[in-house]
This record gives sequence, C-alpha cells and structure tokens, in this order.
Amino acid sequence: MSLRRRERGAALFEFAIVSIVFFTFVFGVTEFGRMIYEYNLIATATRDGARWACVRGTNSGHPAGVSQIRNYVVGRALNRIAPADVTVTWPDAPAGVAKPGNRVVITTTKNFASMASTLIPFASIPLSSTTAMVISR
Repeated sequence: MSLRRRERGAALFEFAIVSIVFFTFVFGVTEFGRMIYEYNLIATATRDGARWACVRGTNSGHPAGVSQIRNYVVGRALNRIAPADVTVTWPDAPAGVAKPGNRVVITTTKNFASMASTLIPFASIPLSSTTAMVISR
C-alpha cells in the first residue's frame, strides 16, 4: 500500500509535462502553416502584379503607373499588406518609362506577426517576395 501512495499524482504530473510538449508542437505547426499561407498570399499577389504591369507598358494604350500597380498588388493580397510595402521599379528604363523589352520588378514585404507576438513582442518574421517580368506592350 505504501508504494501506491508514493505514486499518487504521478499520472497528473506526467500528463502536465506531455501536454505542454504536445500543445507547443501543435501551436508551432499551426503558426508555421499561417506563415506559409501569408507568404504564399504575398508571393502570388506580387507575381500577379508583375503580370498585370508587364502588359500595361507605354505602348499598351492603358499604361500603368507605380500607384496603380501598388493598388493592384494590395487588392490581390486581400488588403493584408499596405501600399508602402510594395516597391515597383523599372531597372532597364530611364526615369521609369515602361517600354516593351524593359523589365518591371515588384518587391513586396510584410512582417508576419505570430499569435505569440502578444506575449513576445519581437516574434515577427519578415516575409518578402520579388518578381521580375519583361514588358510585352
């Protein structure tokens, strides 16, 4: 009987330790999935914005400027990014004149804030996506 008394509460202690490890693992997998979703969202929006911009050069009849391209990318990202987080450049074009054959480069950045960021303020991860395409029109 004394052996049983010494083991009383052991299962509760073991459950507490195992559940902490288990729920930490589940939370980590969930947060990693959310981060991959956010990255996929901004990468897709950046790629779509580059496609949209590459057919709206100076010869297209509907040329697009920086603000129009930024607004398009923000709209494609379901407004989860700010227009200031989208950078549009034409590295081959002087003064941003988007002529056919030049490249348009769009870079989108976002800080992913984990749900743990309320407890740990520095728990944000920078996400970035860059797409370059040649202007066709």
